[in-house]
Amino acid sequence: MIKLIWCEDLNHGIAKNNQIPWKIDEELNHFHQTTTNHPIIMGYNTYLAMNKILANQANIVISKKHQRELKNKNELFLYSDLKKALIDFSIVDLFIIGGKKTIEQAIKYADQLVISKLNADYGCDLFVNLNYDDFSLVQTKEYDQFVVEYWERKPNTKKPEDLIEELNINLNDDFLNLSFKHFSGPFDLLLHLIKDKKMDIMALDLFELTNQYFAYINKHMINLDLVSDYLYMACELLRIKSDLSIPNFEDETKIDLNNDDERDRIVKRIIEYKRYSELLPSLQKMQLERFSLFAKEEDDWDVFKLTSNDLLEAPLPDYVNPKKLKKAMERVFEKLKIKTITEHKIVIEELSIEDVKNEILSIIKKLLNNQYDRFIDLEKIFEQIDPKKLNLRYFVTSFVCLLILVREQKIDLNQKNDDESISACLVDPTKIVNSQESIQEVIQRQQEDEKALKESIKQIQEERKQSFFKQREEYLKKKYGEYYVSREQYQKLTPEEKINIRINQRKIDEQEKLNKAKAQNLVDENNQIIDLKTKKPSAKQILYEADLIIKQLDDLINDQQEDYDSQAELEALHTDLIKLDDEQEQDLIKEE
Repeated sequence: MIKLIWCEDLNHGIAKNNQIPWKIDEELNHFHQTTTNHPIIMGYNTYLAMNKILANQANIVISKKHQRELKNKNELFLYSDLKKALIDFSIVDLFIIGGKKTIEQAIKYADQLVISKLNADYGCDLFVNLNYDDFSLVQTKEYDQFVVEYWERKPNTKKPEDLIEELNINLNDDFLNLSFKHFSGPFDLLLHLIKDKKMDIMALDLFELTNQYFAYINKHMINLDLVSDYLYMACELLRIKSDLSIPNFEDETKIDLNNDDERDRIVKRIIEYKRYSELLPSLQKMQLERFSLFAKEEDDWDVFKLTSNDLLEAPLPDYVNPKKLKKAMERVFEKLKIKTITEHKIVIEELSIEDVKNEILSIIKKLLNNQYDRFIDLEKIFEQIDPKKLNLRYFVTSFVCLLILVREQKIDLNQKNDDESISACLVDPTKIVNSQESIQEVIQRQQEDEKALKESIKQIQEERKQSFFKQREEYLKKKYGEYYVSREQYQKLTPEEKINIRINQRKIDEQEKLNKAKAQNLVDENNQIIDLKTKKPSAKQILYEADLIIKQLDDLINDQQEDYDSQAELEALHTDLIKLDDEQEQDLIKEE
């Protein structure tokens, strides 16, 4: 049973600065009496606030970020997931004591709530706000400074489905649960607490333990694995109690009953045992699945190994498609498969590719009377095979054998349409074209093909480049007319001629831009006229269109201003060049 226990003040506060702001002896006694001999689960901050480990019970800390910090705390059980801890300790009554996040996560799994409510406000900064709709108040106890409320889950409410199945697995009666005056729980936990010095073995009644163990044996005699495990644990308890009961005359320094290595060994053995017990159903399922798998002998692969006389490449004919053959084989298999009879022992004969290949070839020859001009459907071929052999393994092997026969040019496959079945025929040996190549010839042919491919790609790229330049030249000739010059001609022009060409080309570009803008404006005006005829514009739309017109006028004025500026710059540049030529001419005259 999963129980939540916590204490809160008048405003549902549970902590202040990650510490418990009250210290009430009566409330602490109630907490210890309720949780003693039961595992307790807490968050990291709650563990720090307690500042100690509670004796006679398992202390479980849930934390993802502080695993390394708490790893050496052998007295703690560390978990990164709350649900995993709940599943591992589900066979005993356990208490979740805090903090806020842990309580809020665990309330959906809880069976009972034990809440101590104080009569005063302690100025807490951490509060719990929970929904108690799934619980009903069954009992209250009043103390001087607080009241204890006991809530139980309503019968018609359910826990999350992801935990119920796991809990049902752990809550079966295959576990040996012990019940003593100071302890109630599984045998594994009792042994761990005693080994870890959290319980006094001298206070353990071994006679009662023996009676409960024999009662368990009488009930579970068929499960010898569990019985033997618990017998070993009982022997461990007897050894520990005998070591403490018999006087020891040896030097006390030679015997260390509180040895950390011994404690770690026991803890690791218990954890390992629990892991194997949890994995046992999965391992059994995997074992059954493995029995249905069969390894392929290495000898069967000899047919695929290449020798020095074999081809490096043995492609199928272009008209033979393995995917279509696979679909045709599946249709045949669906028609011919028989119902398998379930038996306790199944003996499966290993299939040899060579045997299946020869069997299929002999059936084809028999049905076609060794004639090379006739075809036979695959379905008729497999009807001649013993029905006891027809299973999935045989069809997979025969699929490979058909491809091998085609590659060896012993049979040929044909299919008129995709929906029709595939038919086979014998290949006339006299018409087989021997195109066998040596290894060197194959390598040389591959190198030549790669070289031809690269040259073809290079040629295509060059043709595309020349085509692009030609199209660009035709476009510019059509656009600039008499002011078009090629790159070679442009390099031969004087500076004045270059400037003149640029000025005229820019004028043409600007005129073309204006013409496009005018054409677009005409289109927009026509569209607006059509819109006005079909739909009356709103005032908001008219204002928006007026703003667009004003913006277009501003852009047009700016463009014209830029044209005037550029024209002025070009004329100034032209004047400077003329002055420069005059100065150079004067210098030459002076030198002469």
